[in-house]
Amino acid sequence: MLRKEYAENPFQKEEYGRLLKLALGTRNQKQFCEDAGLSRSYINKYINAMMDKPPTIGTIEKIADATEDVSFEELLAAAGYDPEKHERKATLKGKVDDAGQYLLMPVLASIMNSAYEWSFTNEGYQDREPVRIEIENTPVKKWYFIPVTKKNITREDIMAVLMNEQNFTSTSKVSFVTKDEKIYDLIKSMQFPLLSLYVSAIRVNGKNIEESEVKTNQETDVKIVEAQHKNLFCID
Repeated sequence: MLRKEYAENPFQKEEYGRLLKLALGTRNQKQFCEDAGLSRSYINKYINAMMDKPPTIGTIEKIADATEDVSFEELLAAAGYDPEKHERKATLKGKVDDAGQYLLMPVLASIMNSAYEWSFTNEGYQDREPVRIEIENTPVKKWYFIPVTKKNITREDIMAVLMNEQNFTSTSKVSFVTKDEKIYDLIKSMQFPLLSLYVSAIRVNGKNIEESEVKTNQETDVKIVEAQHKNLFCID
């Protein structure tokens, strides 16, 4: 099927280029293209309104996964697709080499600055596995980090991850990582009183990391910001 058969409306190439520039944020084109897994020359042509055909929906999903500055729906509309007819695929378990990478790096750097005795046990999201570290001498033995890039996150999305991952045990901690304040507030307000698992929400806010425990039937002091510290770790 040709791409033009998917688009319900005309391609607004100038508006799409404007949104792509916003999507870059503070990154240059090279870094953004690496995060999105797309060709630099391909993105550059769209940014400069040099393409007359709209991108595929799959390409728009990659761009939306690599940014939190513009939405999937905004990109769809500019490309000529009806946002009400095209649903974005869930990205709770995306690859760390796209949007999740720049979310998790400050978090892992904070752990490096902590007093925990820890070690990596995988490189993250290989075979759809979340990034995981192991910690010594704490109630938490394995700590999992899951970047959240989906905009319309629900309790059901979070619960699906917590219930469907067989590696999570009562000595595991699962942290959902986001830059979005609304998503962070939503996740930290959730409660899973019957769940025997440590769960938290983490927000990456520039150089600062903040974390809130999500209510389950277990509590722990093992946090990015350790209990004895009043100030957030800062990555200089």
